[in-house]
Parts: sequence; C-alpha cells; structure tokens
Amino acid sequence: MTAEPERPGTASSPWGARLVLGCLALTALMFRQAPGLVVPDTKLDLTADPLAFLGRSLHLWDPHGFLGQLQNQAYGYLLPVGPFHAFLIELGLPAWVVQRLWWSVILCVAFLGTWKLARALGMGTPWTTYVAAFAYALSPRMLSEVTITSVEVWPMAMAPWVLLPLVSRAPLTWWGRIWRSALAVALVGGVNAVATGAVLVLPTLWFLTRRRTRETLLALLGWLAAVVVAMAWWLVPLLVMGAHSPPFLDWIESAVVSTLVAAPSEALRGTSHWLGYLITSSGPAWPGGRQYVDSGLLVAGSLVIAIVGLLALTRSRTPHRLFLAVGVGTGLVLVTAGHTGAVSGVLAAPVQDLLDGPLAALRNTHKFELVVRLPLVLLLASALTQLARWSRQAQLHRALLPFVTACAVVLVAAPGLASTLPRVGGHEQIAPHWQQAADWLDAQPGDGTVLVVPAASFADFTWGSTRDEPLQSLMERPFAVRDAVPLGGAGSTRWLDEIQRRLGSGDGGPDLAQALGRGGVGWVVVRNDLALTAHRTPQVAPHQALVGAGLERVADFGPPVGPAGESDSHTVRQRTVVPTPSVQIYAVPDPMTARLVPLADTLRLTGGPEDVPGLAGLSPAYLLEGSSATDSADLDGADLDGVDLDELGGTVLSDGYRRRAVDFGRAVDNLSGMMTPDQAMPDRRVNDYLVPGLGDRAPITWPAPVAAVTASSSASDVDVLGRAGPGYDPWAALDGDPGTAWLSGDLGSPQGQWWQVDFTQPQDLGTHLTVRLSASAFFAPVQSWRVVTDAGSETTVVDADSLDQELTVPEGPTTTLRIVAASVPAGTVTGAALAEVDLPGISPIAPDLQVRSASGPVDVVSLRAQQLGRSACLMLGQRPLCAGLQAQPMEEPAGLHRTVTLDTAGSYAVHGQVMPVDGEAIEELLREPGQVEVSASSRDVFATYGRPDTVVDGDEGTGWVAGVLDSAPTLTLELPQERELTGLRVSSDYFLPASRPSELSVSLDGGEPMDLVIGDGGEVSWDPVEVSEVAVTFGRSFTVTTSDPLLPGPARGLPVGVSELTLLGDADFPVPDPDRALSLPCGSGPDVTVNGTTVRTQVTGTAREVLERDRLDWRPCGDAGSVSLDAAANQITAVATDRWVPVELTLTRDGFDAELAPATPLELTRPTPAEVRVDLPARTEDSLVVLAQNFGSGWSAALAGEEGAPTPLEPLVVDGWQQGFVVPAGVAGTLEARFGPDGAYRAGLGLGFGALLLLVGAGLWRPGRQDGTRPALPQRAATLTLPARAALVGLFALALAGVWGLLLGVLAGVVLTLVARRTAEGSRSAVALAVPALTGVVGAALLAWAGPRPQGSDLTAVLPQVLLVLTIVLVLVAAAVTDPPRLRTPHVGPRSAGPVSDGSRPADPSP
Repeated sequence: MTAEPERPGTASSPWGARLVLGCLALTALMFRQAPGLVVPDTKLDLTADPLAFLGRSLHLWDPHGFLGQLQNQAYGYLLPVGPFHAFLIELGLPAWVVQRLWWSVILCVAFLGTWKLARALGMGTPWTTYVAAFAYALSPRMLSEVTITSVEVWPMAMAPWVLLPLVSRAPLTWWGRIWRSALAVALVGGVNAVATGAVLVLPTLWFLTRRRTRETLLALLGWLAAVVVAMAWWLVPLLVMGAHSPPFLDWIESAVVSTLVAAPSEALRGTSHWLGYLITSSGPAWPGGRQYVDSGLLVAGSLVIAIVGLLALTRSRTPHRLFLAVGVGTGLVLVTAGHTGAVSGVLAAPVQDLLDGPLAALRNTHKFELVVRLPLVLLLASALTQLARWSRQAQLHRALLPFVTACAVVLVAAPGLASTLPRVGGHEQIAPHWQQAADWLDAQPGDGTVLVVPAASFADFTWGSTRDEPLQSLMERPFAVRDAVPLGGAGSTRWLDEIQRRLGSGDGGPDLAQALGRGGVGWVVVRNDLALTAHRTPQVAPHQALVGAGLERVADFGPPVGPAGESDSHTVRQRTVVPTPSVQIYAVPDPMTARLVPLADTLRLTGGPEDVPGLAGLSPAYLLEGSSATDSADLDGADLDGVDLDELGGTVLSDGYRRRAVDFGRAVDNLSGMMTPDQAMPDRRVNDYLVPGLGDRAPITWPAPVAAVTASSSASDVDVLGRAGPGYDPWAALDGDPGTAWLSGDLGSPQGQWWQVDFTQPQDLGTHLTVRLSASAFFAPVQSWRVVTDAGSETTVVDADSLDQELTVPEGPTTTLRIVAASVPAGTVTGAALAEVDLPGISPIAPDLQVRSASGPVDVVSLRAQQLGRSACLMLGQRPLCAGLQAQPMEEPAGLHRTVTLDTAGSYAVHGQVMPVDGEAIEELLREPGQVEVSASSRDVFATYGRPDTVVDGDEGTGWVAGVLDSAPTLTLELPQERELTGLRVSSDYFLPASRPSELSVSLDGGEPMDLVIGDGGEVSWDPVEVSEVAVTFGRSFTVTTSDPLLPGPARGLPVGVSELTLLGDADFPVPDPDRALSLPCGSGPDVTVNGTTVRTQVTGTAREVLERDRLDWRPCGDAGSVSLDAAANQITAVATDRWVPVELTLTRDGFDAELAPATPLELTRPTPAEVRVDLPARTEDSLVVLAQNFGSGWSAALAGEEGAPTPLEPLVVDGWQQGFVVPAGVAGTLEARFGPDGAYRAGLGLGFGALLLLVGAGLWRPGRQDGTRPALPQRAATLTLPARAALVGLFALALAGVWGLLLGVLAGVVLTLVARRTAEGSRSAVALAVPALTGVVGAALLAWAGPRPQGSDLTAVLPQVLLVLTIVLVLVAAAVTDPPRLRTPHVGPRSAGPVSDGSRPADPSP
C-alpha cells in the first residue's frame, strides 16, 4: 500500500513549525507596540474590570451609566472577547499583557485561518499560501485598527474559519461542514452586528456560485439555519434593544462621513475607513492608518499586493475563479456603496440616502473590507505560484521571488514594525487618584449620581487616555458624563448640554444647583487632569460656575496638574492653566434620586428639556407639551391621557427648542446659530437631538426690509473645520456691537469668502458703505473687499491701519448686497471677518425668534439667551485669570427679540436678569469719585478685570495687557488733583499673561519723555514735581512667549502688561470698593417693549457682580406696572444698552402664585438593575413620582398598598427626560417599577446560549466525519454563459464606478478583443495579463505620487481612480472571456485530492 503523502501544516511537516514561528513573529510584533502600557482600545472595562462589565451586560437596563441607559451591545462581549480578558485578568496577568495577547490572538487566528483556507482551496504551494496568510494578517486594515478598536477586526480574523469548513479537504458530511462553520460564526461574537454579518457574505457567495442542485440548496438553507442558531445569543438581545433604544445611529457619523474616503482605490488597498484619514488636535486618530495615507511607499506597496492578486483572475488555471471574482466584485461594491466622489457608483447618491435612513445600521460600509481582502490574498497565493513557475522557466534563483515577496509584505507591515500602531495616551495603569476618588465616592452615604465635568468627546488625560470615563469601571455609584456618543436619550442629552453651557460660560446661580439636585446628581467631579487638547472650555470656567451655584468643594485627589513647559519666560494658554489637584469634587445640596410632586405644583411647559435648568426654581416638575397638542403631549410613547390637566399648577411658555444644527462629534460648543425656517441644514438626515412629540423647533425671522443674512461659511457653523463656537454668525455684522463679528469658517485661504444680506424690496445703498473690520490679530488681514449688488460690483483696497473702512458700492437699487474678501496676503489661513456693516436706515438689526405657541392660558412666559458667551476673565477663588483667548462672544448681544403667540390675553408682571457689556460705559460705572483714572493706547483683554484702571486698584491679581499690534503701548494716569510725585513702581503678577517691562518712558503733564530703566523692586524715580497726568510708554521688555496645543504655529511673544503702577510720593488715592452696591436710577436698564408699549427698567446689583460678569436683577421702575399680552402674536423686545444686555426676561401673569411647594424626596432601592422600589407616604392629592433616570418606553409601575391588588400607574416623561408615574391620592404604599423588555432580553440571552450549547452538543454527538457513509464534498462551480458573465461584469462596473465604470468596461472589452485579434493564440493570455498589469502599476504610481484624495476632483485625484477602475474591469473582462480548461471528474472518496475547483487543475505543488 502506498503511504499517504505528507500534508503541509501537520505535526510531521516542517510547515507546522513554520506556522508556529509565524504566530510567534506576529505575537512579537504586537508586544512591540507600546510595551508596558495599556493603550485605548475598544472598552476600558475589558482591562479595568471585565467581570463587572460582563455582569452588567446580563441586563438590558443599566442604571450605572449616563443617567440610566440601555446596554449598547454589551452582550456582544460575552463571547469570546469578554471571557478572554476576564480569565487572564483574574489570573493576575498585567492588563497590558492581556491586551497584547488579545491582539496576538487576532493576528494569529487570521494568519492560520487564511493558511488553512488557501491550502483547502488549492490556491498555491505552501510558501505562497504562507505569504498570503501573512498578507492577510498584516493587511492595512488589520494593522490600522487592531490596536485601536480590536473587536472590529476580530470578525475579519475569523472570516477564513467561517468559510473553511464549507470548502475543506476533510471527508466531512454536510452536517459536519455546517456545524463547524456555524461554531466559527458563534465565536465571531456580536459586538458589532454588521461586522459579524460581513463574515457571512463569502460563504453565501460560495454556495451561490455552485451548481444549482438540490443538495447545494439544502446545504445553503441548513447552513443559514445553523448560523441563525449560532447567533441567537446576541441576535435576540439586539432586536430587543433596537425596539427600545434611542436613535443613536442618527447621532453618530452620517453616511457622507462614513463613505467619504471609500473610493475604489481605497477599497482595493484596504484603507476605506474615514478615521484613517482623520487628524485631531492630539494627532492622527489612527496613527498606523494615517501612515497608509501619507507614505507613498505604503500606498504603492498596498496597491501592488492587491493588484498582483487581482491579476490572477486573468489566468484560466486559477482555481475557483468564479467564486473569487464574484467575491472581489461584491466586496468592492459593498465597500464603495454610498461613496460620492468623482468616481462612484451609479446608485451612490440614493444608497447614501438609504444609509442615513432605513439602512443606517449598514452605514459603515468599510466593515465589508474582509469581503475584498480575503479573496485578494487567496488570489495572491495563486499569482505567486504562477510567478514561481515563470521564474523557474527563466532560470532565476529560487530564493529571489520569495525574498521580493517577503520584502513587499514587510513593507506594508512597516507601521507595525516601527511600533507606531497604537494611539497616543498609553498608560501603565489608571492614575491612582482616580481609584482614590472612586473609593471615596462609593464610601459616601446617601444616593446620588456622580456627574463628571467638563464635557469632552473622549477621556484623554495628562497621564494617558482611557477614551471611556475611568469611573465607569472603578466606581459602583451611578455616573454621568457628556461625551461624543450620548446613549441616554435626546432629552437628557439636551439637559446635559445646557448644564455644560452653563459651566463652560462660568455661569452659576442657585438654579444650577437646583437643577443638578433634581437631576439626581449628588456630586460633581471636575477632572482637571484632562489633556489640554481635550479641553474645549477654559479649565477655570466650571469651578467658577460651581462656586457661583453655591456648591461646596469637599475633596481633592491627585497631584497638582498644570501645563508642561510653564516657566517665567513661557506659558501655555496665557497663564490660564493653574496647577490644581487632578480631581476635585463638589457636593450638590439635597440631591433627589426620586421625588414626589403634587400635580397642583407641576407645570406644563412648552419648550425643551434645556429650558428646565433655568426654570428649576419655579416648579419642582414640568410636563412638556407638544406645540400642536391641545390636551396631551406624546413624548416617546408616554402621554397625558391619565392626567387631568386642570389639576396642574399652570402653564409655562419658553423660547427653547430652537431650530439649530448640532455637531454630533462635539460634546462642547456643539450648536450652530439659530436658523430661519428655510435655511439649509448640513447635509445629513438628522441635525439635532430631537425629542419625539415636541413638533417643529422655533425658527428666527427677519424684520423688513431684510429677508435673509447669509455667508459662504461662518465659524459658528457646525459643518466647517474652522469652527470657533457661537457668536460668529453672519448676522453678528448687523447687531450694532463692534465687539462681535462674522467670521468665515472654512479652513485655508479666506479669499473668495463672502457675507450677504437679501432685502424684501430693492434698496438704494448710495455709493459708499461703511464697514468696521475686526481688531483681532487672529483674523485675516483682508487687503481688498469687493461689493456685489444687482447693479454690478466694485472693489476697494482697504487701509491696513484703520478698522473703519469706506467701501465703494455700485450705484442703483438692489435686492442683494454681497461683500467678498477679494484678496488676502499669500499664506493666510485665518478667517475673514466683518465686525459691523452700516446699512443706513436698516442696521442695527437683529433676528426675531418665533416662539413656539402654547394652547390655553399661559401663566409664565420665559425668554432667555441660550448661548451666553464667556468673559475673558474667569474667577479662580477670589482672583481673576484673564486672557483674550478665553473670551467667547454672546449669541444675542443685541438683546432679546421675540414673537410670542397666545390663545388668551392677559396682564403680566415683568422681571429678568442682565449681564454687563464690556466697554467704556460699564467701566465708567465702576469708577468712584477721587480715584485715579487710567486710559490706554490699546488693550488685549476687554473684560472689566482687564481694564486700564486695574493698574491702580491695589490688587496685584488684576492688570492691564497691551494689544498685540500696539508698537508703543502707553498708559495715561489722570490724577483727580495735582500731587507731588517722585517716581513709580511697576509690578507684574506671575499669572498676568504678558511680557514684563524692563524699560519705559515717562511724560509728566505732557512734558518731555524721560527714558528710564526699571530698577530693583520695579521702581523708577525722578525729581519731585507736582503733576496731574502721568503718561507711561513701555519700551523693552522681558519677553514671555505663549503656545496652545489647539492653535497651530510656533510660540508667540505676549504683549507687555503690568499688574500695578504705584505712584510714589504724595499719592494716597482711594481705590474702588468691589463690594459696593451700585446706585442706578430708573431708566438705567434695558427698556422692555411689548407691542409698541415701552417699560422703563432699573438694574440692581454690586460692583463685584459686574466685575465677575455675573447676572444682575432687572425690574420695571417708576410708574411701570404690568404689560398686556394679546390673544395673538405679541412682539416683545428687550434691547441691549451700552452697559447691559438682557439674558433673561420673565413675564408672570397677574394673580399667578409662583411660590410652589418643593418636591418631597423619596428613597429609591433597586433589587435588580431593571427593578425599582420606592416607598411612598400618604398623599392628599394626585401626584407625580419622578425617578432621576432617563425615561424608557419599557418601564411600567404599579402601586402596592396594604390591601388590594396593585394599581397600574401611568408613565410620563418629566422635565423632558426623567421617568415619572402618576400616583393617586391615598395611603402610604410602595411603587414597584420594572423595565419589561429586560425579561425578553435575558430570555434571549439564556435561550440563545442554550441553543448554542445544543448546537455544540449535536456536533460533538454527531461530528460529521466519515462514518462509513459517503462524504459530501463541495459541488463544482456553476457554469455561466459568456453573455451572463459579460452582464455580470457590466453590472459590477456600473455599481462600482457608474458611467465611468460602464465606459471603462466597454473600453476593456474593446481592448482585449483587439488584442485577441492581433495576437497569436498562445500569447493572448500573456497580453491579457500585461494590459491590466500596466494600467494598475501606472495607477498605483500616480496614487503614490499625488497621494490618495478620494474626494478630489482635479486630474491628479481622479486619474489614479480611473486607471485603477480600468484595471479592475480589465481583469474581470479577461476572466469573463476566457474559459477554464476542461478536466476529468476526480475520484470522490476519502483520499480525494481535494475539493473540486472551477474546472481548473490543482495548483502546482512545487516550491
């Protein structure tokens, strides 16, 4: 008997050892990546506390995070990712080692699976399949993401194992093949359903490309059934979760973004994920992936490897050509679906719409990368086998081809070899102070959620990056944080955004503390150790707001953190980052995790959840009403049908829920300006966190004769790369405030950026137009402006030394005025800005907000400014920290302009709050008689704490800083009377963001300047002389430089500044008292005008409130009483003055009792995460029980008393996001609530795992190996006619590249036909190979030279795409027109040489 030949990969074969060696090499490669450090990958819990994480995943409702949330596919980690990490962590292995072992497993599974699959398919010799296996495990997508989001490439690693049993050489029955494939699918896991689904595509195509027989059809159906059973453990929970989940798919990247770079070239290379292109303030989002974009060698290498594999399809002897060709084509179409670049599919636009609609779950088409990559590496093995045959025929050295191939694979794996795959932010462990803070919080008595601030997209710290919030894994107490992916729901997200806006503005107040308390927040954790690149608001702002709200700081943890490189001569962010403890904790007074509110004290609110914090002091609970409803509000499944609205305490109408766009990728400053009804939204299906049932959002309109104010872009737009925050809208140039400005938002040169106003009827603007340019050094120095009207255009060259400019206007009436930045200096990349455009008889003008109407009588009308901006001076304790970079303009500096429509007329009392307006008027108010008055030639900080007078206020914590462009900065001191002076002393506080003067020039009473050098102690002196004016001009200085991680460019020098100028001699002058009450007459406040009737007002407050930009009370005065609102549209305005800007205006109906009783705190217990018990006291009236957690449509409750059956309770949304239930009056009892879908979720998990165990048992009981019956070998490939093959190629070309693809397909057919006619028959196959090889190499070279620009439209961007599409189509056409050689049917039996291929002979076994 002849012995069975040795098979590669068995224990007796050297290839077994080589496979082990390959796995060891891959493992070593992974351990080279940031050794000793845990890097941010997938879920923090996997390395911090995997057992607790897996325990939480067993329930659908998770009260631990984000104010109560549904588990976001956490069940998917139950197999195999979670147990792998949990087992090794519990063994005591270091977290970083566990992480590297997991990465190693991914690469080794991919490597071994590809090897076995290639051998089973007979794709090549052992060494060529070995190379192909490495090419798959080290492919660009695998290396780009394995250290970033490893669970997303785990399905890619498992894909060969899912296909392998179906094509295996082993003598298995169909059941054995199906069982093994299904188990592989089960091990893929369910973290990402689409990525898991992608592994099913190639096996499905394998069946579809077989001959249509009954056996094949039954096998396909059996395999699909087994796969469903294998996936049931996560599929059922996914369906349950999807039925109750908020629409978070609408709040992540849109299809425009996810398909942005999915051009044919990138799909072919394996670099179609948009994050590989993204560069953030911290560097590349995917460091390894970015190298495949930037490096020409990597671009060329990755393409050449793909093209070599692709060319194997032109060879008639390539095994399984039909399957592999269909696989590559299907993969390319799936990956590029929705891409709308210059070369895109014919259905790209509608597909993109579908990906933002019904097919949103499939939006990330890059997850189908494995459908392209696996066939390509299998073809690579075949291609290398053919090349080896040719090299032997050419008598080349046998090691040459393996050496060159290995070099190519190593080249493509260079980012891994260079240890540059992980993100920055690796850490040895979570900083100990976070563990200490978590332990301290868990030890505190009482309930209460921990709110982590400030908001940030990801948790990136000075000591490392965890991406997820550390307290998520370290603490048992519930926590909440506003990050990039809010999972709690639209209502709580809007509420958290409002809290963050208050904190980011430094705007405290008692209502902030009340809002936090009724939100169930017991502690606020300020993470001072966030990385500077993660801070989007000044670090001091949250502290100022929390202290202003009356919260007490109760604990500090960790070492002081401050910017690296801070010194006497250099500062980061202009001395605004003060060394403070890493973590500081504030206690919220009287937090309520559950509360009881009588319906009589509950108010109905027309507005949004973001209005509730500002109204917290008015009512203990609000029920939000839809704008079109009359007696109920449908909010996410809840309604008011069970509530008698007559029992409610009244109705509040607010101006919230405005028409805006939201930047979903930002957690801070993420709102656009207010928008008109017809203003275009960014190009995505959903542009805001929309609360179901609230109807249309409130838009703005323009008073005649203005129809619209628009711009090419603005820095307040959410879809521009140059976004700077609120307050830079186009209408900022018409608000009458020179401190605000329209700023263009597109990155790059601002030349061509424009600002425009449209009129309702033609306007005669004269021949000249006065505009004021912005004084900021960070805006573009526009050299000329072009004015375009209906009558033509005129260009004016501007004077660089003047802010006020006269622009020439074409004569004649016009309905449109456009001002264009016509020219800017070369290299300018900052935005163009217009501070004011003077339209005679029209400006200043402000938009009017059309407040959503309420039904029935309205008791309170609440109007407010939503985006308050921020002062340049923020308070840290009792001292200000000032810097111009901290300032942010207010959205509505012109005041409040509202249209309020009521059903019922009434008389209303007026009161409100104002904020001080920076400028000379408010600074004059701060002066006291007899003090020294100081003026300056310029200033960098326009807040009151940065005014020139601060140099004589006796406080070294304040000071003046000159303007950046001031070449001769001068301070002039006006004395109240002549005094004999002998000199002055100059002092500069360390935290003053300025260079320190060393020389100065002093002029006394306008006399000859004295050039003086500042001596020891900061003093200069002169002979005693009586003077009344001292002018100090600063000369040389000790330069202090500043830098900012968020601003590009080198460090820049700060202008000169001083904290105190102390006059020496007879200079005893009074200084102002910051705590004195302001004495302001009637009429000093902003006028309130209602339907043409004006009410005079008066402001009350202290000087300190002005200095700290706090809110001051504002009420009518004199004979003013109530105002009348009509049962119609009411025009209400509160126009800003030169001192005050209204930020809140409240109109309270006469006779309405605004003093409602506070809520009653209740004790809440949770027997399980999905169950709640609340003990209720006796109630004399119907009431609301409010749980401080997100409302969920699956929650139900019943009231259990001492007698009788439990009473079902009506669920309600309270405050726009909290879970509420209506309880009737009655004796004490217990409210028992449960989240119903949790039962189906847990049943799905249990039954799914039970079914999986049965599947495993069935396979073990009947493994499907040869048992005396005839084994089932895969069927032959289907045979397609030439027209069918041509039609298939044409459809593919059309789907891949649209008309381009179809034309290139025709061109390919013509080229190959001509070649066939003019070439000898024996050379046709060589030419059919050479033509696509040539176009592919040229396309790869052009792409490497010009760099991949998938959205580019110029020749250098489009031509490589066209050539590569031509290459693909040429290959497919060549494959379609060549028939495989006919072979005899092989012996079918235990010793069969292998599965039957597409009719081609087995691969050459020679090395």
